[in-house]
Amino acid sequence: MHVGDNLVHLVENFFWLMNHQIRSLCDDVELIIGNDCRNLNDDVTHVVESCHFEVHPYQHALDVTGHRQFSVDPQEQATLIRSICHDVRVSPTTFAELLQMDGVREELTLRSTFGLMAFHGGGLEAFTDIVAREAAAKSNASYYGVLHPDGDPPHLPSTRFQPDESPTMRSFFEHVDVVITIHGFGRRGLFSSLLLGGTNRPLAKHLRSVLQPHLPAYNLIDDVDDIPKYLRGLHPKNPVNLPKHGGVQIELPPRVRGTSPMWWDWEGGLTPHTESLIEGLAEGVRSWPLTDN
Repeated sequence: MHVGDNLVHLVENFFWLMNHQIRSLCDDVELIIGNDCRNLNDDVTHVVESCHFEVHPYQHALDVTGHRQFSVDPQEQATLIRSICHDVRVSPTTFAELLQMDGVREELTLRSTFGLMAFHGGGLEAFTDIVAREAAAKSNASYYGVLHPDGDPPHLPSTRFQPDESPTMRSFFEHVDVVITIHGFGRRGLFSSLLLGGTNRPLAKHLRSVLQPHLPAYNLIDDVDDIPKYLRGLHPKNPVNLPKHGGVQIELPPRVRGTSPMWWDWEGGLTPHTESLIEGLAEGVRSWPLTDN
């Protein structure tokens, strides 16, 4: 940063260092960021300029005497942050905000009162929307999905997806009585395991019994005590538990979704494991009675 600082640091404990505000003059005193004699011109003309924190002289909230020049409300703070780092990306904190993002869209098909969901679909948890959509089509079930753009989209927690923030999701929940939500996960030691969480435990056991013959190379876990806590899907605000009869949250590892390295040279569309998963889910939905449950 400053060449002289390397030498000054050797004796910094014996003096108050005021130049460039290397350290505070005393404890519990907050200092403003120095403006380096108001020379903050860091424009780059011949290479790509990285996005980093910078403060211009006119952006100081305190004057040189330490007195506040003006107050900044939260909205002005947000605007200031964006002006300081022009490439900053603000992640959504609500489902409504997520739906306003470019590349995010909902899908809805209403059929029977059994529903399949994939609200972390698209580029977020790859192939989960395809699994839910195809299994719903083969079993005459309803389907709802939220597709995220490719790249590195924000991951909103499941409990943030609430029907009061989306008319499309609200229509889905007004129509279905029980659901299966499809998610993707990856965790060391569980790359060949499917986790069946959610509050409808009879449905979870039913799905395990139906899916296991279709996926003999996988371990289907339906005992919630054997599922990591953050993957159990038991929170009352989790969409899987919102219908009248609740539902089952299925966490799929990359291998069964066809996204693991073992499928790097597969060129035949969906992998055989994914096709078997879809067939098993469809069979599980068709064989589940929709009354008196």
